[in-house]
Amino acid sequence: MNRRRKFEAPAKGRACLSFKTVLNKRSQGKSLDSFLEQMVVRNLMIGAVVLAASAGHALAQDLTAGEASFRKCQPCHDVGETAKNKLGPELNGLDGRKAGTVENGTYSQGMRNSGITWNEQAFREFVSNPAAKVPGTTMMLSVRDEKEIGGLWAYLKQFGADGKKRSQ
Repeated sequence: MNRRRKFEAPAKGRACLSFKTVLNKRSQGKSLDSFLEQMVVRNLMIGAVVLAASAGHALAQDLTAGEASFRKCQPCHDVGETAKNKLGPELNGLDGRKAGTVENGTYSQGMRNSGITWNEQAFREFVSNPAAKVPGTTMMLSVRDEKEIGGLWAYLKQFGADGKKRSQ
């Protein structure tokens, strides 16, 4: 018994190149190469849009997780437009700031003399083991989880020196 499969068109939105599609494009005067090139470009564009959207979603998750994680830091630090120095300095404008320079901030001698300019790498090293990075520091809390540190950095980095959130 000879069973033939019926030709079924691909579902709408699916990137399936059928023989019928190729013949149709050829009859419209388009070469197969140009048609395939257009398909590849279209698929790359779709991929880029999906990647950009997922990166934005990941950043939003980092900010949310970072904000939640920052609650551990709030007894000693503050951030935002109404931030004040507490046991430690307020953390507005942290990215690119030299350590030990917040006006009226309370710092250990080690932190004042550390020579650190805050960036993501310096922050990661310090927060994961403060006493190893800056001997004599008064900071007792450490965060070992890399993802949590990344969320904290993403959250803090969004605040400018004036405490206002920068546009992402």
